[in-house]
Amino acid sequence: MADTKWQFRDVEFESEGAILRGRLYTPHRVSRPLPAVVMAHGFSATITMTIDHYAETICSEGFAVLLYDHRNLGSSDGEPRQQINPWVQARGYLDALSYLESLNEIDSSRLAIWGDSASAAQAIVVSSIDERVKSVVTQVPALG
Repeated sequence: MADTKWQFRDVEFESEGAILRGRLYTPHRVSRPLPAVVMAHGFSATITMTIDHYAETICSEGFAVLLYDHRNLGSSDGEPRQQINPWVQARGYLDALSYLESLNEIDSSRLAIWGDSASAAQAIVVSSIDERVKSVVTQVPALG
């Protein structure tokens, strides 16, 4: 990956008593705090099921990207496995924003969230209740 404009490192943060795991993508050779995007896949998918390509593209444009698996799915903790709870997943977005705020390399005044399918609906809810979210992107939102 030496020819890419980005790199990632594995990260984890707590949400509702479980450890959520994912990747923090950052552009190469940046010396200023970065705007950041929190991303989670829709319904029951995980971070290696295409969404990582979106994260790479966004990061190559100068954004940090926190891409993580929802609680109970993929590499994240939580029981019962594979359970989908939209409110718990929305809380994951909120805790992901808090995690980003704790990082020196992130400009906490420029945070966005991105959601796909079911997580797009959660992104809409989170963006409406959390003033830290300055931008929201939804892709094919599942809005019941």
